Amino acid sequence: MALATGPGASAQTTQPLTQAEVLYNISKGTDTEKIEAIGNIDLLGDPEYAARLLAAAATDDRSIPVRTAALQQLSRFAKYGDAERAALTAAVDSAPEVRGAAIGTLGFIKTDEARGAISSALMDKDESVRLQALRATGRQKDPAAIEKLLFAMHGANFETRRECARALAQIGDPKTTGNFAELARDESPAIGAIAMHALGAIGTEQAQAILRRIIGTETVNFTVRAAAASALGAVNNDDNIDFLIETARSGEPEIAAGAVRGLGKCGKKVLDPLSDILKNGQTAALRRLAGQMLAGMKDPESVPEFARLARDTAAGQELRLDSLDWLYAADTPAALAVLKELSQDKTPAVSAKARELLAKKQEKL
Repeated sequence: MALATGPGASAQTTQPLTQAEVLYNISKGTDTEKIEAIGNIDLLGDPEYAARLLAAAATDDRSIPVRTAALQQLSRFAKYGDAERAALTAAVDSAPEVRGAAIGTLGFIKTDEARGAISSALMDKDESVRLQALRATGRQKDPAAIEKLLFAMHGANFETRRECARALAQIGDPKTTGNFAELARDESPAIGAIAMHALGAIGTEQAQAILRRIIGTETVNFTVRAAAASALGAVNNDDNIDFLIETARSGEPEIAAGAVRGLGKCGKKVLDPLSDILKNGQTAALRRLAGQMLAGMKDPESVPEFARLARDTAAGQELRLDSLDWLYAADTPAALAVLKELSQDKTPAVSAKARELLAKKQEKL
C-alpha cells in the first residue's frame, strides 16, 4: 500500500499502489517499497513483463529479502523463461534464504536443468534449503529421485523424514509400496499416516492388502491405523467397503472414525451404511462424523435422517445443532421446511440456530 501524503492526509491513510508506483518502486524504491511492489506485481497486467521484472530483482538486487521475495513470486510465473533463468542463477546464491526460494520456484519448472539444480540442493549445507529441495522434488514427481529420497530419510530428523515421505507420496510409484509399509512403524505417527495415504493413492492389490493388515495390527499406532482405514476408502470397491463398514461398527473408536472417513470417499453407494452409523454409531463423535460425511455428499436422500436427528431430543444438543447445519447445506425444500418447523422448537439453542440459518438463507435470495 502507498502512504497518502497530500494535504490533510492522516499518517495512517493508505491507498492501493498504481502501475507507475510498482514500476518505480521495484527498481528504485527502498527495500520495503520493493517488496511491496513485488507483492503487487499483478497490477502490471502483463505476466511475461512481470516475470522479467521479478527475474531482475531476484538476481540483481543487493537485498536478500528483496531477492527472496522476488523468487517466491516467480513461482507463479514459472512458465516464462525468465523465471527459470533467474531461479537457476539464484540457486547458487550465497544466502540460504535466496537459494531456498530459488529451489522452491524450480519445483514448478519441469526441465532437466531445474531437476538437476533441485537434486544438487538435496545436499546443500543449509537444512532449510534441503527441505525446500525435498518439497520441490515432490512437486516434480520424478521417479528418478526415489533413491535419493530414501537415502535422505535414513537417520534424519522428523522434518526431513516428513518431507521425504511427502515427496515419495507425491511421486506415488508402486515400487515404493514396501517402503511405505515400513513407515507404518515410524517413530512419528504423522509420517506413518502420510505413508498410509500414499498406499491408498497407489491403490494396487498389494497396497490394499497392506492397508487392511495394518488396520488390524494392534501393535501399530492408533493414528496410523486410523489413517490406513481412511486411505482404504480411496480404493473404492465392494470388498473394501464391506471391510470399512465392519471396522466402523466394531473397531476401536479411533479406528472406527478412520473407517467412517474412508467410507465418506466411496460415494452414494454407502449412503445407507453411513445413515446407519449416524443412527446407531458406538459414540456420539462417530455419529457426528458419519453425519459430516453424508452432508459432504449433498444427496437429498440424507435429508430425512438429518431431520430425524434434528428433532430427536435424546440425541443430544450438539448433534441436533449439527443436523441443522446439514439440513441448511442440503438446501432442499424438505430441508428448509424442517428448519422452519424447528425454529419453534422448545430447546432455545435449537430454535435460535434454526432461525439464524433461515435468516442466512433469506439473505442469499
